[in-house]
Amino acid sequence: MIIVYLKGGLGNQMFQYAAGRALAIMKNKKLLLDRGFYLNSPDRPYELNVFDVQEDFLDLPSNSLIRLCLNNELWPVRGLTKRLIAKCGVSTVVDSEFGFDPRIKERKGILYLIGYWQTEKYFDFIADIIRDDFGFRKQPDPINMEIINHIKACESVCIHVRRGDYFASAENRAIYDCCGLDYYARAIEKLKERLENPYWFVFSDDPHWVRNNLVCCEPKTVIMHNQNLQNFEDLRLMTYCKHFIIANSSFSWWGAWLADYSSKIVIAPKIWYADDQFRSPDIVPESWIRL
Repeated sequence: MIIVYLKGGLGNQMFQYAAGRALAIMKNKKLLLDRGFYLNSPDRPYELNVFDVQEDFLDLPSNSLIRLCLNNELWPVRGLTKRLIAKCGVSTVVDSEFGFDPRIKERKGILYLIGYWQTEKYFDFIADIIRDDFGFRKQPDPINMEIINHIKACESVCIHVRRGDYFASAENRAIYDCCGLDYYARAIEKLKERLENPYWFVFSDDPHWVRNNLVCCEPKTVIMHNQNLQNFEDLRLMTYCKHFIIANSSFSWWGAWLADYSSKIVIAPKIWYADDQFRSPDIVPESWIRL
């Protein structure tokens, strides 16, 4: 059995699911999803149910000692939680956050995956299965369908600008290196050199800031209508784009990765985190351009 502890927003949940799904297939084991983090998380809901993923859940009582430790400990998970889980005959596997660790393939028994697993190297050998799992269950509404048709009909470029929670606190600002206007200007110029008549579709959690500040790309459409629990619709729109300028965000990472345009160009930031202790050297696929 492979158990995945889910935490964070949609993009992070997708990485966690993909790593667990790949390991379950590799070892011919059942995959269980632990949604316990979201029992007491008003700001971050469980969101994988928008996809055709395999949904078998691990249900632990919210007042159980393991649940309380998992939901309140700072990662990396500390000794108490590991010992509690081990008493249940389960081995804890914690993502080191220092890049791909091939040793995960050697682990045996019932495994409990805790971490973010932010690299395709954990699941690239089943890429087609992951793409199928992340197919959307429901059809887009008429507004989004109209935008999809526009995206498909032009030399579409997705630009993602992540600001909101990266600026929410001094702690977040110290961790995340928010991509500045210089990054976007250089990336836009690079694509202008390689594309004829690009049309820019801009996605952001701060669309009003984008409208006022991102002025170096025209013509463009700033997507503003998919808010809150509809943010997966932005991800769906991204996947139809032909080319990408992503932020240091797992959300736009998945938009670019899921896009199936054979000649797509993806530009990603060279620095993913401002804090060196959160190094992630394998997060950007080798075929993408780092600026």
